[in-house]
This record gives sequence, structure tokens and C-alpha cells, in this order.
Amino acid sequence: MTPPLTDSHRLSLLRATGLFDHAGEESFDRLTRLALRVLGAHTATLTLVGEDRESCLSGAGGSGTTPAPRGLSRQVVEEDAPLVVEGVAAVPVRHPDGPVLGLFSAARSEPESRWTQQDVAVLSDLAAMATAEIALRLTAHELDADRTRMRAIVESALDAIVVMESSGAILEFNPAAELLFGYTRDQAIGRPLRDLLVPHAYRAAHTAAVARNVATGESSILDQRLRLPALRADGTEVPIELTVTRTEVGGAVTFIGFLRDLSAELALDAAEFRMQAVVSAAPMILFAFDRAGIITLSQGTGLATIGLEPDEAVGRSIFDFYADAPDAQVDLQRALR
Repeated sequence: MTPPLTDSHRLSLLRATGLFDHAGEESFDRLTRLALRVLGAHTATLTLVGEDRESCLSGAGGSGTTPAPRGLSRQVVEEDAPLVVEGVAAVPVRHPDGPVLGLFSAARSEPESRWTQQDVAVLSDLAAMATAEIALRLTAHELDADRTRMRAIVESALDAIVVMESSGAILEFNPAAELLFGYTRDQAIGRPLRDLLVPHAYRAAHTAAVARNVATGESSILDQRLRLPALRADGTEVPIELTVTRTEVGGAVTFIGFLRDLSAELALDAAEFRMQAVVSAAPMILFAFDRAGIITLSQGTGLATIGLEPDEAVGRSIFDFYADAPDAQVDLQRALR
């Protein structure tokens, strides 16, 4: 078994705290000062123990930032238990996941001073408070990392993302939203979403829907794909597809909107509709088919002359219509190669 002092998992957790060689943290200094007052100690030290050296995270009294003696530090880490020797009491300081990161020690000016079990229990409580502070810092680091990752995702998203708090103010406005609506992020953050992005005809309904959802949690539009107009900075409207999700953390409600510009899609739909109208009215028969000869489009008023309705031939083989025309079949086969 690897000795605790050199255990790679323990050392990895120690590095992850970011506290080694990082003295001067007020939250830890308060604990060592408290140890002096409560325990009547001459010095109190919070020491982190690496593989081959120690780092004083906090010290009070005496020389202040001098780590605990190496031998004492090693013994506390390796035995994972409180230790009292020559007027010095020391207890393990743990990572929130359990491994010992170092020790909380206190010394009295009279080496013969006796440390009671209650004294050691108080010192252990202070060490537990140090562990709790380490846990808070690790959580803060994780939250910062999560925010950084989320920021990267939001900023690189191709769709516009707009986040709104329950009051209606905009909390987030990604680059795609800037491009779609013509506002910079700084211009949008903190502004009422309804005033910036909601056309006048929809504002009353928007306000009522948000208020109802915040009050009851009910909504008919959450997690649905909606098509509606939105307002640009220049006052023009843009057709969008909108999906809204609701989150609630600690009682704070936020809404996340994912918006996609439908302008190009609707323009293409309109062009296809016009083309369909032209083709359907043309006095001819128009077939389109795939490389296997299966008809994918069947239009034109000429279809009536062969007893077919528009699209009735879709799914059939083009060769069915040239069964009595072998030359035409040869031409079709050549075209499909």
C-alpha cells in the first residue's frame, strides 16, 4: 500500500484546492486566531503537507507563518489521528472527500501544559471548519468552471440564446442574438425583453404569460416550438422559431429562449410554393424520379389526359409509363446510369 504522504490521489486533491503555498487567506486566519483565544495557545498553525515539504496556510501567534515541524506533520498525515507531544496538539485537516491534506496544530508556551480531550475536541472542530471552508472554495471553483464552460457553449451557439429573469429583464444575450436582433450584449443586458424583442401587438400577452408562469409554474408554451415575429433594433420584424425552457434555482426563476431566424426558410417555402403553382398549372406532364427510376414528383395539367391526379404517380416506376415504348426505356436506362 502506498504511504499516505506520497499517495497520488491525496496529492492530486491537495493540488486541486489551489491552497498550497497560498498563505494569507482571512477565512483561515480567523480559525487560527480563534484557536489562540479558545485554547489559550501560544501559537496556532494550519499546515498543508505535500510529498516532500509543508506549506503554512495560516498561522497566529509566535512567528505566524512557520509550518508545523516536519516530523509532526508526517506523523499526523500517516496515522490520520490526533497527536499530542511536548505541549503541542495536532489534528488532521481533511479534504471534503476524506483524505488528510494537513494538520491544525496549537502549542502552549509551557511545554508541560496538559492538553485535555476537550481541548483536542475543540481543535478537531476547528479543523472541521477548515475542511468546510475548503469545500466552499472547491465548490466555488467548480461553479466558476461551469460558468466558463457554459459561457463558451452560449457564445459559440449558432442559434440566438436569450436568458430572461422572472422580472422580464434580460440576463444573457449571446453573439448569435446580437447578429439577429442588432443589439450588442451590453445594450441588451438588464433591459426588459418585452421592450426590445416583442412586437407591440404581443406585449400584453407576453407579460401575462410570464406572470402566470412565475406564479403557478403553468404554461402552454414551454418546451414547444413556436413560430412568431420578433422585433429588431431597427424596428423591423423578423420571423423566428422560439423554444422556451424554465429553470428555478433557490426560488429564482429564469427563462431560456432559443431563437432561430426563419427568414431564409420562409423565403424558400414561398419560392417553392410559387414554383409548385406554375408547374401545377402548366399544360404538360412533369415527372421527376430518382436513380432507381422511382417517381418523386408528378405535376402538370397534362396528367389528366392519362387519367392521373397530381402526385398520384409518386412512388411508381417511370418505366411503367413506357412499357409499350422500348426505345424510350433504353433512353431512360441510359440517363439513369
